[in-house]
Amino acid sequence: MQLLVIIRKTLLFSRKMKIYIIASLLVLMGLIFIITTNSLRSNSNQGFKDGFCIPISTPFTFKTDEAEQLSIKAFNLKESNEYDEAIQLYLYAIKVEPDNPQLFFDLSYCYSRMNKLEQAIKLLDTAITLDSSFAPFYNNRGLFYGNLGNNQQAICDFKKAIQLDSSNYIIYANFALSYLHEKDSLNACEAFRNSKRLGLTVSSLNSSSGLSELNMICK
Repeated sequence: MQLLVIIRKTLLFSRKMKIYIIASLLVLMGLIFIITTNSLRSNSNQGFKDGFCIPISTPFTFKTDEAEQLSIKAFNLKESNEYDEAIQLYLYAIKVEPDNPQLFFDLSYCYSRMNKLEQAIKLLDTAITLDSSFAPFYNNRGLFYGNLGNNQQAICDFKKAIQLDSSNYIIYANFALSYLHEKDSLNACEAFRNSKRLGLTVSSLNSSSGLSELNMICK
């Protein structure tokens, strides 16, 4: 009789252990699924962080001395990395000349340096609405889209920038990086070679992990 009781207890314990083991495995599998999914999402949203803005030097003129002086003061603050103060002056200048695309372009750069890329993109949208013929507008917007992980939109902007200015190695370098992050090595290498042909500098090459990678694979 005692033997039967022991056997029953043993069987009951074994069943509980099986249930516990199965439940533990299910929990573990669930955790693995969540971690893997989050990792994939993270990778799919990963943009390139080593592209280049075109230097802030635009051909636009000012209609008023007030807006021009505000822009000069804002530029000096930007050069000192005092972006908050520079932004305030650019906003004042825009109130004076709301149809000057350079002010929106310069202001977008300040926001980008503060990692406020959505705002920077909106400002470039306005600049492009005011003047759609200036390649740096598209280059910088493409770069910001790329930083946000939207490589397809970045590619579209770089293509447009190249249509407007096919002699700028910076645009081709950014174009190559956007293709690299889309795993399109063929187009990435073509753009990279064009960038080198047009004057991609050694310092730029060494400052970008993506371009350094392209320099190795695009022989």
